Amino acid sequence: MHRIPLLASLVIAACCASQAQAQIKLPVFDESKGSLKEITYKETTDAKDFQHGKLVRITMKDGSQKDGVLVRTDAAKNMVYVRTKAGDLPVAVSANDIKSYAKGTIRTVSTDSDVVRPEIEMLVIYNGAKKTVTFRAPTLSPTELKQLEEIQAAESEYDRLERLARIDDQAITDDAASRSENRKTREMLNMLLLDQVELNGYLNTPEGRTFYWPRWTGYGYSSPYGYGYGFGYGGGYGMAGAASAQIGNVRAAYQPPPVTPYTPVVSREALTKARQAYETAVSHGVYQNGQLVAVVVDSK
Repeated sequence: MHRIPLLASLVIAACCASQAQAQIKLPVFDESKGSLKEITYKETTDAKDFQHGKLVRITMKDGSQKDGVLVRTDAAKNMVYVRTKAGDLPVAVSANDIKSYAKGTIRTVSTDSDVVRPEIEMLVIYNGAKKTVTFRAPTLSPTELKQLEEIQAAESEYDRLERLARIDDQAITDDAASRSENRKTREMLNMLLLDQVELNGYLNTPEGRTFYWPRWTGYGYSSPYGYGYGFGYGGGYGMAGAASAQIGNVRAAYQPPPVTPYTPVVSREALTKARQAYETAVSHGVYQNGQLVAVVVDSK
């Protein structure tokens, strides 16, 4: 009666033991190895294959090989620079010692694509008119990273001062326009004062109304008996001198508030120094299609 349950228990225990012994171990993907399995190298002499970021294999005349990322070429010195290990300085290879030059390609669905690994990534952030440029370059050596930081700092400082200089230029232009309008307003007010005196014979001032001799005055009388008389005088006696003096006294009251001269934030000397520092810094950079792709640390 108890043999069947006992047999079932033994079968279950045996199954559990076999599953424990046959437990699957999850594989760990090694990107450094797996990413290179599909790469093949093809010899080339095309100029477009000597661009930064290309995965290359250089075979030397002595039979040795150098695999890595092409950093830059120097036609003047007939040198090729290849980074064979991340974090190390690029290896300088003389073109005279190269037997063959091959580029790395990877097979896609219908064609082969070049393997390109740009070493420097640029991030540009705009906050309104403010521009911030940062670089990311995890494979560069410490010496190259220091040079890259100098380029970044010089570019950021020059962009900052240049932006402030543009604001200064606009403010100076606006200041000149404001002064011109201020002068026109004063001239118009002064003309109105003169017209008021000449037409009305008086001048309204903050202290009250001041009268002057008019240009002309005339009186006449006629009677129903056929006779009459009249008299008149004119010429504006005393008006010119008195009115001019009074107008001179009240002009200040009618003038708009003076415009405070604008003081530039950035001096031309500071902007020139920042531009020179920027040009010196970028002279250590290698640019491709307008993008910074490498830095030069060996002045020799």
